[in-house]
Amino acid sequence: MASLYLVRGILMLTLVLLNIHILKSNCESITRDSEKAALLKLEQDWGKPAALNWSSITNTDHCDWSGVICTDGFVTGLSLAGRDLYKPIPKAICSFKNLFYIDLSKNQISGSFRTSIFNCSRLQHLDLSFNSLFGFLPANIHKLSPKLAYLNLASNSLSGSIPSAICQLHGLRFLHLDNNYFNESYPAELGNLSELQVLSLAYNPFAPGRMHPQFGNLSNIKYLWMSNMNIVGEIPDTMSLLSQLRLLDLSSNRLNGMIPSRVWRLRSLEMLYLVNNSVWRLRSIFLNNNQLRGSFPSSLWSLPELTMIMIQENGFSGSLPKNNFISGEVPTNLILHAPLQVLVLAGNMLSGLLPSRIWYMQYLKKIDLRKNNLSGIFCFIKIRSRKKHEAPSPQWKLTTFQPISYNVEDILCGLTNNNLVGRGGSGKVYKICLGNNCKIAVKKIGNGLKKDGMLEKQFQAEIGTLGSIRHANIVKLLGFISTSESKLLIYEYMEHVKLANEDVNSN
Repeated sequence: MASLYLVRGILMLTLVLLNIHILKSNCESITRDSEKAALLKLEQDWGKPAALNWSSITNTDHCDWSGVICTDGFVTGLSLAGRDLYKPIPKAICSFKNLFYIDLSKNQISGSFRTSIFNCSRLQHLDLSFNSLFGFLPANIHKLSPKLAYLNLASNSLSGSIPSAICQLHGLRFLHLDNNYFNESYPAELGNLSELQVLSLAYNPFAPGRMHPQFGNLSNIKYLWMSNMNIVGEIPDTMSLLSQLRLLDLSSNRLNGMIPSRVWRLRSLEMLYLVNNSVWRLRSIFLNNNQLRGSFPSSLWSLPELTMIMIQENGFSGSLPKNNFISGEVPTNLILHAPLQVLVLAGNMLSGLLPSRIWYMQYLKKIDLRKNNLSGIFCFIKIRSRKKHEAPSPQWKLTTFQPISYNVEDILCGLTNNNLVGRGGSGKVYKICLGNNCKIAVKKIGNGLKKDGMLEKQFQAEIGTLGSIRHANIVKLLGFISTSESKLLIYEYMEHVKLANEDVNSN
Protein backbone atom coordinates (compact mmCIF):
# COMPACT_ATOMS: atom_id res chain seq x y z
CA MET A 1 0.00 0.00 0.00
CA ALA A 2 2.76 2.36 0.88
CA SER A 3 4.36 1.79 -2.48
CA LEU A 4 1.05 2.62 -4.20
CA TYR A 5 0.83 5.98 -2.46
CA LEU A 6 4.40 6.64 -3.49
CA VAL A 7 3.63 5.90 -7.13
CA ARG A 8 0.56 8.18 -6.98
CA GLY A 9 2.66 10.95 -5.48
CA ILE A 10 5.29 10.67 -8.16
CA LEU A 11 2.59 10.68 -10.88
CA MET A 12 0.88 13.76 -9.47
CA LEU A 13 4.20 15.59 -9.19
CA THR A 14 5.01 14.70 -12.81
CA LEU A 15 1.65 16.07 -13.96
CA VAL A 16 2.18 19.29 -12.03
CA LEU A 17 5.63 19.78 -13.53
CA LEU A 18 4.34 19.01 -17.00
CA ASN A 19 1.56 21.59 -16.64
CA ILE A 20 4.04 24.18 -15.42
CA HIS A 21 6.24 23.49 -18.46
CA ILE A 22 3.24 23.77 -20.79
CA LEU A 23 2.13 27.02 -19.17
CA LYS A 24 5.70 28.39 -19.40
CA SER A 25 5.95 27.40 -23.06
CA ASN A 26 2.63 29.08 -23.78
CA CYS A 27 3.77 32.25 -21.98
CA GLU A 28 7.05 32.24 -23.93
CA SER A 29 5.12 31.72 -27.14
CA ILE A 30 2.83 34.63 -26.31
CA THR A 31 5.86 36.82 -25.46
CA ARG A 32 7.70 35.91 -28.64
CA ASP A 33 4.56 36.60 -30.66
CA SER A 34 4.23 39.98 -28.99
CA GLU A 35 7.88 40.75 -29.84
CA LYS A 36 7.25 39.92 -33.48
CA ALA A 37 4.19 42.17 -33.45
CA ALA A 38 6.22 44.98 -31.87
CA LEU A 39 8.85 44.69 -34.60
CA LEU A 40 6.20 44.91 -37.28
CA LYS A 41 4.75 47.97 -35.51
CA LEU A 42 8.22 49.58 -35.57
CA GLU A 43 8.49 48.92 -39.29
CA GLN A 44 5.06 50.47 -39.88
CA ASP A 45 5.78 53.57 -37.74
CA TRP A 46 8.98 54.14 -39.70
CA GLY A 47 7.06 54.01 -42.99
CA LYS A 48 8.07 50.48 -44.03
CA PRO A 49 11.48 51.36 -45.44
CA ALA A 50 12.79 48.89 -48.01
CA ALA A 51 15.90 48.30 -45.91
CA LEU A 52 13.78 46.57 -43.21
CA ASN A 53 11.27 44.51 -45.19
CA TRP A 54 10.25 42.52 -42.11
CA SER A 55 6.59 42.34 -43.07
CA SER A 56 7.42 40.21 -46.10
CA ILE A 57 8.97 37.43 -44.01
CA THR A 58 6.49 37.07 -41.13
CA ASN A 59 6.48 33.29 -41.50
CA THR A 60 10.11 33.13 -40.29
CA ASP A 61 11.56 33.43 -36.81
CA HIS A 62 11.88 37.14 -36.01
CA CYS A 63 15.28 36.45 -34.43
CA ASP A 64 16.48 35.76 -37.99
CA TRP A 65 15.33 39.15 -39.26
CA SER A 66 17.96 41.60 -40.43
CA GLY A 67 19.06 43.99 -37.69
CA VAL A 68 17.43 41.99 -34.86
CA ILE A 69 19.70 40.61 -32.13
CA CYS A 70 18.34 37.84 -29.91
CA THR A 71 19.57 36.00 -26.86
CA ASP A 72 17.88 32.72 -25.91
CA GLY A 73 15.09 33.45 -28.39
CA PHE A 74 14.23 36.96 -27.17
CA VAL A 75 15.08 40.38 -28.62
CA THR A 76 18.01 42.00 -26.82
CA GLY A 77 19.30 44.38 -29.49
CA LEU A 78 18.37 46.42 -32.56
CA SER A 79 21.23 47.17 -34.96
CA LEU A 80 19.64 49.35 -37.62
CA ALA A 81 22.44 51.68 -38.69
CA GLY A 82 22.15 53.05 -42.23
CA ARG A 83 18.61 51.75 -42.93
CA ASP A 84 17.21 54.97 -44.45
CA LEU A 85 15.05 55.66 -41.40
CA TYR A 86 13.82 59.26 -41.38
CA LYS A 87 10.76 59.45 -39.13
CA PRO A 88 11.02 60.07 -35.34
CA ILE A 89 11.81 57.15 -33.05
CA PRO A 90 8.57 55.22 -32.33
CA LYS A 91 7.38 54.55 -28.79
CA ALA A 92 7.22 50.84 -29.61
CA ILE A 93 11.00 50.62 -29.52
CA CYS A 94 10.90 49.93 -25.78
CA SER A 95 8.36 47.08 -26.09
CA PHE A 96 11.16 44.55 -25.64
CA LYS A 97 11.74 43.83 -21.97
CA ASN A 98 15.27 42.47 -22.47
CA LEU A 99 16.47 45.19 -24.86
CA PHE A 100 19.92 46.51 -23.90
CA TYR A 101 21.39 47.56 -27.28
CA ILE A 102 20.08 50.16 -29.78
CA ASP A 103 22.06 51.41 -32.77
CA LEU A 104 20.13 53.76 -35.07
CA SER A 105 23.15 55.70 -36.32
CA LYS A 106 23.72 56.94 -39.89
CA ASN A 107 20.05 57.42 -40.71
CA GLN A 108 17.97 60.57 -41.19
CA ILE A 109 15.85 60.31 -38.04
CA SER A 110 14.31 63.70 -37.34
CA GLY A 111 12.55 65.34 -34.42
CA SER A 112 13.66 65.95 -30.87
CA PHE A 113 15.20 63.50 -28.44
CA ARG A 114 12.32 61.17 -27.52
CA THR A 115 11.72 60.71 -23.80
CA SER A 116 9.91 57.45 -24.60
CA ILE A 117 13.41 55.90 -24.67
CA PHE A 118 13.37 56.33 -20.89
CA ASN A 119 11.13 53.22 -20.84
CA CYS A 120 13.99 51.00 -22.06
CA SER A 121 14.91 50.19 -18.48
CA ARG A 122 17.74 47.75 -19.30
CA LEU A 123 19.40 49.82 -22.00
CA GLN A 124 23.20 49.84 -21.90
CA HIS A 125 24.10 51.06 -25.42
CA LEU A 126 22.34 53.90 -27.29
CA ASP A 127 23.76 55.22 -30.57
CA LEU A 128 21.77 57.95 -32.36
CA SER A 129 24.73 59.60 -34.08
CA PHE A 130 24.68 60.94 -37.64
CA ASN A 131 20.96 61.71 -37.75
CA SER A 132 18.86 64.87 -37.91
CA LEU A 133 17.79 65.26 -34.29
CA PHE A 134 17.25 68.89 -33.29
CA GLY A 135 16.21 70.99 -30.33
CA PHE A 136 17.27 70.78 -26.68
CA LEU A 137 18.16 67.66 -24.74
CA PRO A 138 15.51 67.02 -22.04
CA ALA A 139 16.37 68.41 -18.63
CA ASN A 140 15.43 65.04 -17.10
CA ILE A 141 17.76 63.03 -19.35
CA HIS A 142 19.00 61.29 -16.22
CA LYS A 143 15.85 59.14 -16.48
CA LEU A 144 17.57 57.07 -19.11
CA SER A 145 18.44 53.58 -17.96
CA PRO A 146 20.78 53.62 -14.94
CA LYS A 147 22.67 50.82 -16.68
CA LEU A 148 23.54 53.02 -19.68
CA ALA A 149 27.28 52.84 -20.43
CA TYR A 150 27.41 54.13 -24.02
CA LEU A 151 25.60 57.26 -25.27
CA ASN A 152 26.39 58.65 -28.71
CA LEU A 153 24.46 61.72 -29.94
CA ALA A 154 27.24 63.08 -32.16
CA SER A 155 26.66 64.69 -35.57
CA ASN A 156 23.08 65.86 -35.13
CA SER A 157 21.60 69.36 -34.84
CA LEU A 158 21.07 69.52 -31.09
CA SER A 159 21.38 72.97 -29.51
CA GLY A 160 21.15 74.86 -26.24
CA SER A 161 23.15 73.59 -23.29
CA ILE A 162 24.11 70.12 -22.16
CA PRO A 163 21.87 69.52 -19.13
CA SER A 164 23.64 68.88 -15.85
CA ALA A 165 21.26 65.95 -15.23
CA ILE A 166 23.30 63.90 -17.68
CA CYS A 167 25.99 63.79 -15.00
CA GLN A 168 23.69 61.59 -12.90
CA LEU A 169 24.20 58.72 -15.32
CA HIS A 170 27.10 57.44 -13.25
CA GLY A 171 27.56 54.27 -15.30
CA LEU A 172 28.54 56.14 -18.47
CA ARG A 173 31.86 55.07 -19.98
CA PHE A 174 31.46 56.59 -23.46
CA LEU A 175 29.81 59.96 -24.06
CA HIS A 176 29.84 61.47 -27.56
CA LEU A 177 28.18 64.87 -28.00
CA ASP A 178 30.48 66.34 -30.65
CA ASN A 179 29.50 67.98 -33.94
CA ASN A 180 26.21 69.52 -32.85
CA TYR A 181 25.04 73.10 -32.30
CA PHE A 182 25.24 73.31 -28.52
CA ASN A 183 25.65 77.07 -28.07
CA GLU A 184 25.33 77.63 -24.34
CA SER A 185 27.33 75.69 -21.76
CA TYR A 186 28.48 72.25 -20.73
CA PRO A 187 28.40 71.23 -17.05
CA ALA A 188 31.48 71.07 -14.87
CA GLU A 189 29.85 68.08 -13.18
CA LEU A 190 30.90 65.95 -16.13
CA GLY A 191 34.09 65.61 -14.14
CA ASN A 192 32.16 63.52 -11.62
CA LEU A 193 31.60 60.69 -14.11
CA SER A 194 34.43 58.62 -12.69
CA GLU A 195 33.77 55.63 -15.01
CA LEU A 196 34.03 57.73 -18.17
CA GLN A 197 36.70 56.57 -20.63
CA VAL A 198 35.79 58.64 -23.70
CA LEU A 199 34.39 62.18 -23.64
CA SER A 200 33.83 64.01 -26.92
CA LEU A 201 32.46 67.56 -26.87
CA ALA A 202 34.33 68.92 -29.89
CA TYR A 203 32.97 71.10 -32.69
CA ASN A 204 30.20 72.83 -30.79
CA PRO A 205 29.79 76.65 -30.65
CA PHE A 206 29.62 76.81 -26.86
CA ALA A 207 29.62 80.22 -25.20
CA PRO A 208 33.25 81.25 -24.53
CA GLY A 209 34.46 79.92 -21.20
CA ARG A 210 37.38 78.37 -19.38
CA MET A 211 38.03 74.66 -19.27
CA HIS A 212 36.54 73.19 -16.10
CA PRO A 213 39.27 72.09 -13.65
CA GLN A 214 36.83 69.42 -12.42
CA PHE A 215 37.70 67.43 -15.54
CA GLY A 216 40.87 66.49 -13.70
CA ASN A 217 38.68 64.11 -11.66
CA LEU A 218 38.08 61.87 -14.69
CA SER A 219 40.40 59.22 -13.33
CA ASN A 220 39.60 56.64 -16.05
CA ILE A 221 39.45 58.95 -19.05
CA LYS A 222 41.49 57.78 -22.06
CA TYR A 223 40.25 60.01 -24.89
CA LEU A 224 39.29 63.64 -24.30
CA TRP A 225 38.27 65.49 -27.48
CA MET A 226 37.53 69.18 -26.90
CA SER A 227 38.63 71.00 -30.03
CA ASN A 228 36.66 73.92 -31.55
CA MET A 229 34.67 74.68 -28.39
CA ASN A 230 35.50 78.33 -27.71
CA ILE A 231 37.61 77.42 -24.68
CA VAL A 232 39.55 80.44 -23.41
CA GLY A 233 42.29 80.93 -20.82
CA GLU A 234 44.89 78.47 -19.63
CA ILE A 235 44.87 74.70 -19.47
CA PRO A 236 44.04 73.73 -15.86
CA ASP A 237 46.84 72.13 -13.85
CA THR A 238 44.40 69.34 -12.98
CA MET A 239 44.81 67.92 -16.49
CA SER A 240 48.12 66.50 -15.33
CA LEU A 241 46.19 64.19 -12.98
CA LEU A 242 44.67 62.17 -15.84
CA SER A 243 46.99 59.19 -15.52
CA GLN A 244 45.06 57.01 -18.03
CA LEU A 245 44.88 59.69 -20.73
CA ARG A 246 46.01 58.62 -24.21
CA LEU A 247 44.60 61.43 -26.39
CA LEU A 248 44.02 65.06 -25.48
CA ASP A 249 42.75 67.30 -28.28
CA LEU A 250 42.29 70.98 -27.40
CA SER A 251 43.06 72.34 -30.85
CA SER A 252 41.40 75.37 -32.43
CA ASN A 253 40.35 77.07 -29.21
CA ARG A 254 41.58 80.29 -27.64
CA LEU A 255 43.91 78.83 -25.07
CA ASN A 256 46.90 80.80 -23.90
CA GLY A 257 49.59 80.72 -21.26
CA MET A 258 51.70 77.76 -20.25
CA ILE A 259 51.07 74.06 -20.70
CA PRO A 260 51.16 72.41 -17.26
CA SER A 261 54.62 70.92 -17.00
CA ARG A 262 53.38 67.70 -15.42
CA VAL A 263 51.35 66.89 -18.53
CA TRP A 264 54.60 65.65 -20.09
CA ARG A 265 54.93 63.09 -17.29
CA LEU A 266 51.69 61.31 -18.21
CA ARG A 267 53.04 57.89 -19.15
CA SER A 268 49.93 56.85 -21.10
CA LEU A 269 49.69 60.02 -23.21
CA GLU A 270 50.15 59.20 -26.91
CA MET A 271 48.57 62.13 -28.75
CA LEU A 272 48.40 65.80 -27.73
CA TYR A 273 46.82 68.31 -30.11
CA LEU A 274 47.11 72.02 -29.32
CA VAL A 275 47.22 73.48 -32.82
CA ASN A 276 45.61 76.85 -33.57
CA ASN A 277 45.85 78.18 -30.04
CA SER A 278 48.09 80.70 -28.35
CA VAL A 279 49.88 78.20 -26.13
CA TRP A 280 53.42 79.24 -26.99
CA ARG A 281 55.29 79.16 -23.72
CA LEU A 282 56.41 75.57 -23.76
CA ARG A 283 60.16 75.62 -23.18
CA SER A 284 61.18 72.01 -22.49
CA ILE A 285 60.05 68.57 -23.68
CA PHE A 286 61.22 65.51 -21.73
CA LEU A 287 59.96 62.22 -23.17
CA ASN A 288 63.14 60.20 -22.79
CA ASN A 289 63.31 56.50 -21.86
CA ASN A 290 59.75 55.54 -22.73
CA GLN A 291 58.29 53.27 -25.38
CA LEU A 292 56.79 55.94 -27.60
CA ARG A 293 56.28 55.05 -31.27
CA GLY A 294 55.38 56.75 -34.54
CA SER A 295 56.39 60.16 -35.86
CA PHE A 296 57.35 62.95 -33.50
CA PRO A 297 54.58 65.63 -33.74
CA SER A 298 55.76 68.12 -36.36
CA SER A 299 53.83 70.99 -34.78
CA LEU A 300 56.13 70.93 -31.73
CA TRP A 301 59.04 72.09 -33.87
CA SER A 302 57.27 75.42 -34.36
CA LEU A 303 57.16 76.45 -30.68
CA PRO A 304 59.21 79.67 -30.66
CA GLU A 305 60.31 79.54 -27.01
CA LEU A 306 61.36 75.89 -27.04
CA THR A 307 64.88 75.52 -25.66
CA MET A 308 65.22 71.81 -24.88
CA ILE A 309 64.03 68.58 -26.54
CA MET A 310 65.04 65.28 -24.96
CA ILE A 311 63.26 62.28 -26.52
CA GLN A 312 66.07 59.75 -26.52
CA GLU A 313 65.59 55.98 -26.11
CA ASN A 314 62.14 55.73 -27.70
CA GLY A 315 60.88 54.35 -30.98
CA PHE A 316 60.14 57.54 -32.88
CA SER A 317 60.41 57.04 -36.63
CA GLY A 318 60.24 59.14 -39.79
CA SER A 319 62.53 61.96 -40.84
CA LEU A 320 63.37 65.38 -39.52
CA PRO A 321 61.95 68.35 -41.44
CA LYS A 322 64.34 69.00 -44.34
CA ASN A 323 63.86 72.55 -45.55
CA ASN A 324 63.44 74.23 -42.20
CA PHE A 325 64.50 72.40 -39.08
CA ILE A 326 61.87 74.01 -36.87
CA SER A 327 58.98 73.90 -39.30
CA GLY A 328 58.37 73.96 -43.01
CA GLU A 329 56.51 77.23 -42.70
CA VAL A 330 58.81 79.10 -40.29
CA PRO A 331 60.89 81.89 -41.90
CA THR A 332 64.63 81.36 -42.23
CA ASN A 333 65.48 84.27 -39.93
CA LEU A 334 63.46 82.57 -37.16
CA ILE A 335 65.32 79.30 -37.71
CA LEU A 336 68.70 80.99 -37.34
CA HIS A 337 67.65 82.72 -34.14
CA ALA A 338 65.41 80.08 -32.57
CA PRO A 339 66.31 79.65 -28.89
CA LEU A 340 66.73 75.86 -29.01
CA GLN A 341 69.79 74.98 -26.93
CA VAL A 342 69.62 71.22 -26.34
CA LEU A 343 68.41 68.61 -28.85
CA VAL A 344 68.73 64.95 -27.84
CA LEU A 345 67.16 62.48 -30.27
CA ALA A 346 69.45 59.49 -29.67
CA GLY A 347 68.18 55.92 -29.70
CA ASN A 348 65.18 56.28 -32.02
CA MET A 349 64.52 55.23 -35.61
CA LEU A 350 64.86 58.59 -37.36
CA SER A 351 66.03 58.49 -40.96
CA GLY A 352 67.01 60.74 -43.83
CA LEU A 353 69.49 63.61 -43.97
CA LEU A 354 70.14 65.91 -41.06
CA PRO A 355 68.87 69.35 -42.16
CA SER A 356 71.79 71.60 -43.02
CA ARG A 357 70.32 74.64 -41.29
CA ILE A 358 70.73 73.01 -37.91
CA TRP A 359 74.42 73.92 -37.99
CA TYR A 360 73.54 77.61 -38.08
CA MET A 361 71.10 77.72 -35.18
CA GLN A 362 72.52 80.49 -33.08
CA TYR A 363 71.92 79.16 -29.57
CA LEU A 364 72.33 75.43 -30.06
CA LYS A 365 74.85 74.05 -27.56
CA LYS A 366 74.29 70.32 -27.53
CA ILE A 367 72.96 67.81 -30.03
CA ASP A 368 72.91 64.02 -29.73
CA LEU A 369 71.70 61.99 -32.71
CA ARG A 370 73.35 58.66 -31.99
CA LYS A 371 71.67 55.32 -32.70
CA ASN A 372 69.45 56.53 -35.52
CA ASN A 373 69.47 56.04 -39.29
CA LEU A 374 70.30 59.62 -40.17
CA SER A 375 72.60 59.90 -43.15
CA GLY A 376 76.19 60.82 -42.30
CA ILE A 377 75.56 61.01 -38.55
CA PHE A 378 77.47 58.70 -36.26
CA CYS A 379 79.03 60.96 -33.69
CA PHE A 380 78.07 62.97 -30.65
CA ILE A 381 78.42 66.61 -31.61
CA LYS A 382 78.74 69.54 -29.29
CA ILE A 383 78.42 73.00 -30.78
CA ARG A 384 79.89 75.90 -28.93
CA SER A 385 77.48 78.57 -27.85
CA ARG A 386 77.97 81.88 -29.54
CA LYS A 387 77.54 85.30 -28.08
CA LYS A 388 75.04 87.61 -29.69
CA HIS A 389 77.67 90.08 -30.87
CA GLU A 390 79.67 87.41 -32.72
CA ALA A 391 79.27 87.00 -36.46
CA PRO A 392 77.41 83.89 -37.64
CA SER A 393 79.31 80.91 -38.95
CA PRO A 394 80.47 81.27 -42.56
CA GLN A 395 78.54 79.47 -45.29
CA TRP A 396 80.29 76.45 -46.81
CA LYS A 397 80.38 76.28 -50.61
CA LEU A 398 80.78 72.90 -52.33
CA THR A 399 82.47 72.69 -55.74
CA THR A 400 82.67 69.26 -57.46
CA PHE A 401 84.43 67.97 -60.57
CA GLN A 402 82.23 64.89 -61.01
CA PRO A 403 78.89 63.59 -59.68
CA ILE A 404 78.93 62.71 -55.96
CA SER A 405 76.45 61.05 -53.59
CA TYR A 406 77.23 63.04 -50.44
CA ASN A 407 76.82 66.58 -49.24
CA VAL A 408 78.55 69.19 -47.07
CA GLU A 409 77.01 67.88 -43.87
CA ASP A 410 78.28 64.33 -44.49
CA ILE A 411 81.83 65.65 -44.79
CA LEU A 412 81.70 68.11 -41.91
CA CYS A 413 80.42 65.40 -39.58
CA GLY A 414 83.35 63.18 -40.54
CA LEU A 415 86.01 65.65 -39.44
CA THR A 416 86.65 63.96 -36.10
CA ASN A 417 89.80 62.77 -34.36
CA ASN A 418 88.75 59.17 -34.92
CA ASN A 419 88.99 59.73 -38.68
CA LEU A 420 92.30 61.63 -38.61
CA VAL A 421 94.95 59.75 -40.63
CA GLY A 422 97.61 62.41 -41.19
CA ARG A 423 98.80 65.92 -40.46
CA GLY A 424 101.41 68.33 -41.75
CA GLY A 425 102.38 71.94 -42.03
CA SER A 426 99.45 72.96 -44.21
CA GLY A 427 96.67 70.99 -42.59
CA LYS A 428 95.15 67.68 -41.57
CA VAL A 429 93.92 64.69 -43.55
CA TYR A 430 90.81 62.66 -42.66
CA LYS A 431 89.56 59.34 -43.98
CA ILE A 432 85.75 59.40 -44.22
CA CYS A 433 83.47 56.43 -44.94
CA LEU A 434 80.11 57.40 -46.42
CA GLY A 435 78.46 54.00 -46.83
CA ASN A 436 78.22 51.78 -49.91
CA ASN A 437 82.04 51.35 -49.80
CA CYS A 438 82.48 55.02 -50.71
CA LYS A 439 85.70 56.27 -49.06
CA ILE A 440 87.16 59.72 -49.47
CA ALA A 441 90.14 61.56 -48.08
CA VAL A 442 89.57 65.14 -46.96
CA LYS A 443 92.43 67.53 -46.48
CA LYS A 444 91.58 70.49 -44.25
CA ILE A 445 93.64 73.61 -44.88
CA GLY A 446 93.53 76.17 -42.10
CA ASN A 447 93.49 79.93 -41.94
CA GLY A 448 97.11 80.21 -43.07
CA LEU A 449 95.99 80.46 -46.68
CA LYS A 450 93.78 83.43 -46.03
CA LYS A 451 96.10 86.33 -46.89
CA ASP A 452 94.49 88.42 -49.60
CA GLY A 453 92.10 88.24 -52.52
CA MET A 454 94.82 87.40 -55.04
CA LEU A 455 95.78 84.27 -53.11
CA GLU A 456 92.16 83.14 -53.14
CA LYS A 457 91.99 83.57 -56.92
CA GLN A 458 95.29 81.69 -57.37
CA PHE A 459 93.99 78.87 -55.16
CA GLN A 460 90.86 78.57 -57.26
CA ALA A 461 92.90 78.46 -60.49
CA GLU A 462 95.26 75.76 -59.22
CA ILE A 463 92.38 73.66 -57.92
CA GLY A 464 90.71 73.90 -61.29
CA THR A 465 93.87 72.65 -63.03
CA LEU A 466 94.38 69.76 -60.58
CA GLY A 467 90.78 68.75 -60.93
CA SER A 468 91.16 68.28 -64.66
CA ILE A 469 94.18 65.90 -64.42
CA ARG A 470 93.51 62.18 -64.93
CA HIS A 471 96.57 59.97 -64.30
CA ALA A 472 96.98 56.54 -62.74
CA ASN A 473 99.67 57.75 -60.35
CA ILE A 474 97.86 60.89 -59.22
CA VAL A 475 95.08 60.77 -56.64
CA LYS A 476 91.84 62.14 -58.10
CA LEU A 477 90.61 65.45 -56.75
CA LEU A 478 86.83 65.08 -56.50
CA GLY A 479 86.07 68.62 -55.37
CA PHE A 480 86.51 71.07 -52.58
CA ILE A 481 84.53 72.93 -49.92
CA SER A 482 85.47 76.49 -49.16
CA THR A 483 84.63 79.40 -46.92
CA SER A 484 86.37 82.68 -46.35
CA GLU A 485 88.22 81.07 -43.44
CA SER A 486 89.27 77.56 -44.54
CA LYS A 487 89.35 75.02 -47.36
CA LEU A 488 88.52 71.30 -47.55
CA LEU A 489 90.02 69.33 -50.46
CA ILE A 490 88.13 66.13 -51.31
CA TYR A 491 90.21 63.29 -52.81
CA GLU A 492 89.48 59.74 -53.83
CA TYR A 493 90.87 57.66 -50.99
CA MET A 494 93.82 55.36 -51.78
CA GLU A 495 95.72 53.25 -49.29
CA HIS A 496 99.33 54.27 -48.44
CA VAL A 497 99.20 57.48 -50.47
CA LYS A 498 100.36 60.82 -49.09
CA LEU A 499 98.59 64.05 -49.95
CA ALA A 500 100.89 67.03 -50.46
CA ASN A 501 103.64 66.26 -47.95
CA GLU A 502 101.27 65.04 -45.23
CA ASP A 503 102.53 62.46 -42.74
CA VAL A 504 100.01 59.61 -42.97
CA ASN A 505 99.51 57.40 -39.92
CA SER A 506 100.18 53.69 -40.30
CA ASN A 507 96.54 52.85 -39.53
